[in-house]
Amino acid sequence: MRRTLAISTALFLILTVGVSAQLIIAVTLDAPSSADTSFDLEINTGEVSNLKTAEFTVSHGSEIEIASVSAGDYTSNAEIIFNEQTNSVLMTLPGSVSGSGTLAIINFNVLSQGSPEINLDGLLLGDDTGGEIFSTFGGAISIGVGGAAAVERVEQEVDTAALEEALLAELLGDGEDTADTAEEQSGSDEEPSAGIPTTYYIIGGVLLGLAYFLYSRSKK
Repeated sequence: MRRTLAISTALFLILTVGVSAQLIIAVTLDAPSSADTSFDLEINTGEVSNLKTAEFTVSHGSEIEIASVSAGDYTSNAEIIFNEQTNSVLMTLPGSVSGSGTLAIINFNVLSQGSPEINLDGLLLGDDTGGEIFSTFGGAISIGVGGAAAVERVEQEVDTAALEEALLAELLGDGEDTADTAEEQSGSDEEPSAGIPTTYYIIGGVLLGLAYFLYSRSKK
């Protein structure tokens, strides 16, 4: 049942937002490298379609505390429920929205000196059909606060192409074969064969979705 839902979700995305649509949305964090009394943390996403809900929990060091949570640039009309006990956030849009940029802004107060790490847990994006929007998180960041030295960091970049290829391979039934082939090649001296381009999987998904649509119509 879960596999059927996953396949349906992927095919729905392909057929409704086009062949070039992103199947996996990159989510990253952005904040200054240092702060004295307060600072904003931005939760940013790649191009997302038909976003309806977003859920996540913010974990952080004891040197800072969350002062407020607000919507980002493309989610400005979202209703936000913030649980101060668990640091969990639920964002719900009255309709749905498509776009990229800042999903949410977390404002922190500085309590003491240090270099706390900030992380997201339980990230879940949902669309207007009740399905999950596949996403991948770029990882935690640290910041020097209260007079501590600035924390150098490399800008977070998430390459979703390989993840999308693996996801489509799994959804279209090739996941186990691909994994087995990769494992066999890793244990031999042979050059690994080139993987099937993501475009082929997407085209296959479109054709599969179209065939299912025509089959459904013929049964009516």
